[in-house]
Amino acid sequence: DVAVTGVQTCALPICRLKRYEEALGSYDRALAISPADVEVLNNRGNALRDLGRSEEALVSYDRALSLRPDHVQILSNKGNALKELGRFDESLATYGRALVLHPGCVEALYNRANTLRELQRYEEALADYERALAVKPDYAEALHNRGATLQDLNRPEEALASHERAVALRPENANFHTSRAHVLSVLRREPEAIAAYRQALALGGDPTLLHYYLAALGAEPAPPTPPRSYVETLFDQYAERFDDALRQLKYEIPKLLFDTVIAVNPGAGRDIADLGCGTGMCGVYFKPIAKSLVGVDLAQAMIEKSRARGVYDRLVRADLREFLRAHPHAFDLVVTADVFIYVGALEEVFAATREALRSGGQLAFSVESEGGDGFVLRSSRRYAHSLPYLRRLAAVNGFVERAVVPVTVRLAEGKGIPGYNLVFELIT
Repeated sequence: DVAVTGVQTCALPICRLKRYEEALGSYDRALAISPADVEVLNNRGNALRDLGRSEEALVSYDRALSLRPDHVQILSNKGNALKELGRFDESLATYGRALVLHPGCVEALYNRANTLRELQRYEEALADYERALAVKPDYAEALHNRGATLQDLNRPEEALASHERAVALRPENANFHTSRAHVLSVLRREPEAIAAYRQALALGGDPTLLHYYLAALGAEPAPPTPPRSYVETLFDQYAERFDDALRQLKYEIPKLLFDTVIAVNPGAGRDIADLGCGTGMCGVYFKPIAKSLVGVDLAQAMIEKSRARGVYDRLVRADLREFLRAHPHAFDLVVTADVFIYVGALEEVFAATREALRSGGQLAFSVESEGGDGFVLRSSRRYAHSLPYLRRLAAVNGFVERAVVPVTVRLAEGKGIPGYNLVFELIT
């Protein structure tokens, strides 16, 4: 027992240093001495999860639970591993077992709330965060995630109060300041949001993202394109509720863009690339006129949603510029609905599309409209583009204008966002 304790004691600081492989070796040596040590099995499972090996972690947790089925902490950790594997029903059941044994287990309540939030069961998640906070009022992470859940429920004032309590408890946490800033931005308290983003930056928050957020509020020069990590994370997180959210925003761009394309050219049998395909809304409309239909998106969660629709011949996870450059003269039609708002500068896109289209091929897309001569980053963190800018890019790249149709892109705060559906045809 002394030997086991010594090996485990050495492993714990190694884990804290994120040297998980070394820690795992120490736990394995401890188990060779004492195979039935529940705490070592638990910590071994934690190290495996830190290494991204959640299936193996489950084996370790289950061995521990076969010895101590009433060990609430291990049940909570097992629930986390199941959640990481996407086995959400089993995860919730495991947290439930822990809470039957110990109704006030803060970790189980917090972890179950996180899982419920990921499943978009926001009211249930909120209840669990509040139960956890009733037991442990100074649980900063629960306050932070409670604030995020209140944002999901469109209750920004309450969300702000929760974030401010989290920041007061953990003023050194950059992520807490960032989340507080997000809510302040939603509440149109821009000077305070800017100050909060700058505080997050000073505390070591992600500079690429934070400079982008500041630029969207006009506090810094706007970058020509958003950070790739921002776009990927946004749509990976948004995938589950994407279609429902757009329906609430009266979003009809895929159908309207299809109608615009058909008005210009009703022909079928085309090789089509749907860039930024999202959950496949455009694919549903364009499939009947396609000889082949390829969907392209940065976010893996969106790719999986598109795959479930069954309308694409092929789905590719890629940056749209990289994809176009890799497919010279491959398409008759390139479609991109409500995507350029997350691209910004379009010089590379037009040039790459020119190479990917065959002569006479068409580029069909939507934009939010900007009244100036170029493009701008708005406080929504989306870009808007002017017609003079788009027409210049078209002319430089050998396109002619076939259609420009004013549209309402979506609703925001009950008001329509104006934009255009456009079709340009390659003539060179």
